[in-house]
Amino acid sequence: SEHMFQALGNKESVHWQDFPKAKARDTKLEAQMIQVRDIVAKALAERAKAGIKVRQPLQKLKVKSEKLAPYRSEASGSGLKVRKELLDLIKDELNIKEVVFDSKLAQEVELDTVLTPQLKEEGLLREIVRSIQGMRKETGYKPEDKVALWYSGDQEFCTLIAKNALLLKKSVGAKTLEPRTAKKMRLDKEKEIEIEGKRLWIGAKKI
Repeated sequence: SEHMFQALGNKESVHWQDFPKAKARDTKLEAQMIQVRDIVAKALAERAKAGIKVRQPLQKLKVKSEKLAPYRSEASGSGLKVRKELLDLIKDELNIKEVVFDSKLAQEVELDTVLTPQLKEEGLLREIVRSIQGMRKETGYKPEDKVALWYSGDQEFCTLIAKNALLLKKSVGAKTLEPRTAKKMRLDKEKEIEIEGKRLWIGAKKI
């Protein structure tokens, strides 16, 4: 322990050092986290009520200002000051793009459940990525293994995959991602998935 302590740049003996003092509890942060958990729980309930899975990205969550009283800036007129990491936590937990404060809300939270074409496309891509990652796991591929992928099926899915091929290859560790070229292929794994009543076939082979 003496050698390790001095290797870290300390010249004196570790045996002459005082015991480290315990850090005081950050009661303000704890209060903020309680608020965040409550906001997330209420927004998830709104998702469930609308029948929208968490995997489907949404644009916006409105939060009543009074709900975030612990976040209020001490400087008058400066509005609300929120820690970026807590905002990011809310966004990650709810899979939303932005959090907006609105003191005029009738309720504590209001989730924007409108699915624009862009949000819908992003949601479909996430479903495809999840399915391919599941195939990799089922086949026993290691994270570092590169694979070749082929696809066929509903025209909407095929167009979406071709449009986002680079992003998909990076997300699932694929070397190639191409349309199916033959009915019979030598593959490690093939799978047909159904998303919103539409079918997509995926074939995989380790390179």
